[in-house]
Amino acid sequence: IFPLVALVVSGGHTELVLMKDHFQYEILGETQDDAAGEAFDKIAKMLGLDYPGGPIVAKRADDFRVQIENHESTFSFPRPMLDSDNFDFSFSGLKTSVLYFLKKNEQRRKDEKFVNEVCHEFQEAVVDVLVGKTKKALTLYSPATFVIAGGVSANVRLRNQLRNLIDTEFPQTQFLTPEFTYSLDNAAMIGIAAALRYERMS
Repeated sequence: IFPLVALVVSGGHTELVLMKDHFQYEILGETQDDAAGEAFDKIAKMLGLDYPGGPIVAKRADDFRVQIENHESTFSFPRPMLDSDNFDFSFSGLKTSVLYFLKKNEQRRKDEKFVNEVCHEFQEAVVDVLVGKTKKALTLYSPATFVIAGGVSANVRLRNQLRNLIDTEFPQTQFLTPEFTYSLDNAAMIGIAAALRYERMS
């Protein structure tokens, strides 16, 4: 149902898009450097984790959150551009912050709990920014529907925080998310886009 606001978040894109109909869209804001998914992969590489790093970082972050329950972490990372007066994103500075932090704590990098905590605090920073910017867009445009798409839409923490945002503050907005399988399926995305274009041409 239109109008629709979409958060497109993947290894190559981080965008908030306003759609008034199929093929009628406006990019409200986008990343000025690294995409969110790219940042996940780079953090994983810094920590010596396997590629693709996004799912591994997310799993370790979720495991750490279960371990600490209601306790706070011992450190945190910045939320870049969260309070800026636009819908743009930036994750390069966050990545650099993690890099410097790891250099200062080189001796702890073999500690599994420490690695999990870094993953957790990095993910929390990314999710806070994505949810915060989404909230601003929903507040300004009051869309009938909100959609999340792209590979990072499979991130459970992000999905849950967005669901909580919609349920508590924008109950009039329909929240659509792809099944986990299709979040990572580029062929499905291209196929549906081609089908809609073909239908429009007919």
